[in-house]
Amino acid sequence: MKDLTLAPILQFVLEERFWENIPLLEEMAKFLPAVPCAGIEFPLTQNGCIDLQQRIKSVSEVDKLKLFFKSNIEGHFKDVSQWTSILNFCENELLSGNVDDIWLELDNKKASGQPPISVFVRLPTALSPSQCQTTVNRTLCGLGSCLSDSRKEILTQCIEALPPTARLCHLGLMLGRPGTPIRLIIEGIPCDEFVSYLNRTGWQGSKTNVQQQIDALFTHVDRIRLALTIGDTLMTTLGLECFVGQPWNNDPRWKCVFDMLQKEHLCTEQQRCKVLAWPGALTPFSVKGTWPHSLMLSALTRSPQEIGWIDCRISHIKITHYDNEPPVAKVYLGFIEVWEKTKINTNSSAASLNTFRSSNKLSEAVEAALAFLLTCRAQSGWWQDYDGFSEGLSDEWVTAYVGCMLTQIRDSQAEKAARRAWSLLANRQRAGWGWNYLQSGDADSTIWALRLASQLGEINSGRAKISLEFLRRHINSSGGISTYLPENREDWGNQENINPTWYDTHTCVTAAAANLVALGKEPMNYIRKNQQTAGNWESYWWKSPVYATAQAVDAIKLHGIDADRGLINRAIDWIRNFFESPIEKPDPISSPFDSALALCILLSVPGKPCSLTEKITNQILASQNLDGSWNGSAILSFPNALKQTINAFDNRRTITTATVLRAIQLLCVSKNRN
Repeated sequence: MKDLTLAPILQFVLEERFWENIPLLEEMAKFLPAVPCAGIEFPLTQNGCIDLQQRIKSVSEVDKLKLFFKSNIEGHFKDVSQWTSILNFCENELLSGNVDDIWLELDNKKASGQPPISVFVRLPTALSPSQCQTTVNRTLCGLGSCLSDSRKEILTQCIEALPPTARLCHLGLMLGRPGTPIRLIIEGIPCDEFVSYLNRTGWQGSKTNVQQQIDALFTHVDRIRLALTIGDTLMTTLGLECFVGQPWNNDPRWKCVFDMLQKEHLCTEQQRCKVLAWPGALTPFSVKGTWPHSLMLSALTRSPQEIGWIDCRISHIKITHYDNEPPVAKVYLGFIEVWEKTKINTNSSAASLNTFRSSNKLSEAVEAALAFLLTCRAQSGWWQDYDGFSEGLSDEWVTAYVGCMLTQIRDSQAEKAARRAWSLLANRQRAGWGWNYLQSGDADSTIWALRLASQLGEINSGRAKISLEFLRRHINSSGGISTYLPENREDWGNQENINPTWYDTHTCVTAAAANLVALGKEPMNYIRKNQQTAGNWESYWWKSPVYATAQAVDAIKLHGIDADRGLINRAIDWIRNFFESPIEKPDPISSPFDSALALCILLSVPGKPCSLTEKITNQILASQNLDGSWNGSAILSFPNALKQTINAFDNRRTITTATVLRAIQLLCVSKNRN
C-alpha cells in the first residue's frame, strides 16, 4: 500500500533535485495521497521547520484522496473528523465547481503522530463581494468551522474594504492549530494602496515603513499577495507573498530576487543556491532513479499521444512581518505532473486576435489603447514583453519605452503610470539600465529611461545624472553610440555570449539618443551625416529601418536647424516609397508598429494630412483589437554569438500599442492645430 501515499513520489523528486534526505518530511508525506502536485515550504535563513502541501483539484485526485483515506483510516489517523470534513467538502463543493481547488498543508510537527493540518481553498475569480461572502461562509461551514460574531465582523470588514481591483483569492482554515485561525490571501491590491487597505480593515499592526518595504520588493517582483490572519482579532502578523513571472516558466529573474534577499540578510547563500537549482523537468528518460510506481500506473490510463513529466517549480517567496521583530522569509517550491499532447497545431497564430474594434474615432482609440496599457502592467507597475529568451523577458527597456510614450499623452492616469515607471527604474541599483536586471546596462535602454526622466522633469536627479555619465561613455569619436561597452559587459556577464558587433556604433541607438538634449550635440551631428541616399536611416536591432528613421526625424524636428529640413523631406519621400513598394509595403494590420512610426514621420511637417496619412490612419484604427491593443509587430532582430539573426516579437503587444498610441495622439494634435 506504500504507493497510495505521496512519500515515494516526494522522495524520488528530492533525490533527483539533489536534496538531502529529510526523514520528518518523508513521514509527513505518508499522511497524503499519491497525487503528484505538492509543495515544500521552508525558511531561507536557518534550518527551521519545513511544511508540506498538496493540491487536490480533479475528480481523479479526489478519488485518490478517498481511496487513500479509506485504506489508512485504521491505526494511521488518530483524529478522523478533520479528514472526514475535508472529504465531504471535496465531494460537495470542489467537485460541484463552487471552489477551484484545495491545498492541504501539513505542519512540521516534531512530535510523532498525525501532523496538524490546514486547508486552503482557491476561490473562483468572478465573485462579487456578496458572492465572495456567501462562498466563504459555505466553505467554512463545509469544513466544520462555525464563526463567532467577532470573526464574522472582521471577515466582512476585510472583504468590504477591498479595492475594486483586488479580490480574496484563497481562504485558509488552520484546523490543526490552536484557536483554528483563518487565513485570508488577497491579490490585486494596487501597488500604492496596501497601507490604505490595511487601515480600512482596522489592522492594528505597525505600519511604519510598510509601503517603503513593499515598494522595495516591487523593484524585483511582479506581484505581491497580502496574507492576513483572523483569530479572536485581526492578528498583527503580516505576510507578503511575492511572485516573479509564472510558475510554469523557470524565470531567470528569480536570481535578482534572491540576490536582494541575501543582501538584506533574509536569505543565506546556501539556501539561495539550493532554491535556484530546484527548477527543472524530470522525465522517465532523464532521471537516474526509477520512476515512481504510482505514476507508472497512472500513465497507463492516459492516451498514447500524450507525454508526461514532473515539472519542478519555484512558486513564490513569503516575507512575514511581526511586531517588533525582524521579518522572516520563506520560499515555496513545488512539483507537478504535466501531460501534453505530442501533436501540436502549428497553424494557429498567437499574435493575431482576429477580432477588431468597430470605432474609427481617434479619441475612442486613444482611450481604449491607454486602458490596455494601464491594465497589462504587472501589479508592481512594470511593463514586460519579449518572452522566451534564456535571459528572461525585458522589463527595464520595455518599461522605459512605454513610459516615455505615455508622457506624450495628455492624461492624468498616463502621467501617473509614467511616474511609477520612473520610480521603479530609479530604484534599480546600478549605472544605466538594460534588457532586464540580469543583463548588463546598455546604451539603448538607458537612453529610453533618461528620455522618460527628461519628460518628467527628473533629468537632474541623482539617479539620472549617474546614468547620463554611463551613457556618455558609449559615444565614440564620430558622435555615434555603441549599444554595449566591452568592459561593462565583462563586469556584468559572460562576454563570450554576445556577438562582437554589439560593441559597434549603431545608428538606431544613436537616433534615439539624439532626442535627448542632455546628451549634447554629438549624436545629432552623427545623424546628419548618416542618412542613406534613399532617405532612411539604417537599423541594427530592428528588422525594418522604419524605427531608426522615425527616431532620427523626431530628433531633427526637436533640435534641428533650418538646414536640416531637407533631411526630413527625404525621409518623407522614402516612407512614401516604402509603403507603395510592391516588395516592402507594410500591412497596417500585420505591422501596426511600422505603420505608426510612418505616421509620425509623415506628421513631422506641419500642414494638412496627406492621403497616405489618412489611409494608414484608417487602416490602423480598423485593426485595433477589442481590448484596445494592436497586434505585436515591433520586431527586434538580434545577431547572436553564433552570428545567427533571431527575430523577437512583442507578443504581449506593449511596444506596438504604445507606439501606435503616441502616433494617434500626434495625429489628434495635428488635426486640432489645423
